[in-house]
Amino acid sequence: MGHIVWGPRRGMLTTAAAAAAVVLLAGCTGSTPADGPVSTQTPTGPGISASTGPNDITPHAVGSDLNFECADPIATGLALDDVAVPDSIGMPDVMAVNATAGGNAIHWGGANYKGLKFAKVGLILKIGQTFTLEVPANMRGHVKIGWSNSGYTVADSLAVPGCTTNLPDTKWLVYPGGIWLDAPACVPLTVTHGGDTEILHIPVGTSCP
Repeated sequence: MGHIVWGPRRGMLTTAAAAAAVVLLAGCTGSTPADGPVSTQTPTGPGISASTGPNDITPHAVGSDLNFECADPIATGLALDDVAVPDSIGMPDVMAVNATAGGNAIHWGGANYKGLKFAKVGLILKIGQTFTLEVPANMRGHVKIGWSNSGYTVADSLAVPGCTTNLPDTKWLVYPGGIWLDAPACVPLTVTHGGDTEILHIPVGTSCP
C-alpha cells in the first residue's frame, strides 16, 4: 500500500493518517491558494456577466493556452488510490480529476472571475507524463480551467510538461485548482496524451448523464 507525503510547504503526513487525508482530498485535495485582491476591471466577453462582487479575484495567471506549473504539489502518493477518491475521472496511468464518475456534483459558486464562478476540484497527475487538458472550442467563454499552487489560474488549455519530484516513493502529484463556469454543467474536458485523446465529463453543480 502506498502512502501520502504532503509537499514541502505542508510538512509530512504519517501513514496512519493517509485514509483521512484521502477523504479530505475529495474537496480539493488540499488548501486553496489565497484569494487575490478585489478586481476592479470591467468584465467583457461571451457568456460573461458585467456584474462584480465581493468574491471577485485577480488571478495569478490568465491566458488561452498556458503551461502548467509543476512547483509545490499539495500532496503526493505512490499509487493513484492513495490520493484520489474511488472511481475518479481521468485517463488511466496519466491523470485524474478528483471527482467521481456518476457521483455527487462538484460544488459550484466559490470565487468569481468576470462572471465565471469557481468549482474547486483537485488535479492529480502521474510524474513524467506529458499531456494537454483543454476546454472544447464551443464552450470557451463559458468555461475555463486552472490548477496551480501559486494562485488562481484561468485558461482554455493547460499543457502539462511531465512534472517530476525528488520526493521518495512518489508516482502521483496533486495540485489545487478547478473549473470556472457561468452556469452548472456536465463539463467535457479533452485530454490529449501522445496520440490518444479522451473526453472527461466533469459534473459541476449538476450531474452528468
